Amino acid sequence: MLKVLKHPRAVQRSAECVVHGQHCVHQTALLHAAGPPCVDWSGMCGAKQQGLCWPTQLAFITWAAMRRIIQDAILLHENVVHFDPQVLVEWLGDIYIVMTVVMYPDSLGVPCRRPRRVTLWVHKCT
Repeated sequence: MLKVLKHPRAVQRSAECVVHGQHCVHQTALLHAAGPPCVDWSGMCGAKQQGLCWPTQLAFITWAAMRRIIQDAILLHENVVHFDPQVLVEWLGDIYIVMTVVMYPDSLGVPCRRPRRVTLWVHKCT
């Protein structure tokens, strides 16, 4: 899968735009914030815990392939604690510096007790 993901033709930089009704090019941003479906990585009761083996991960894999093409300066990736950042290090580590931390939102005043993994990616050319 990694070989396919890194191929320059895995995804395109442009797509049909629902806003403009035409083919538009994806713009590069200073900061791109995202997180894949967390149920595939979650440790909660009833979660599938199948990681990249679950069908909803197609959106995640496409997102990662787009990051290789667009190469935003900074990526902010948020997910459940069980998300393995090594997956993204293998896919994007050649172009981004990776820093990850587990945060407890309730300690920051957010009314949520579930810990989250926050990973910051800084482009090596930034």
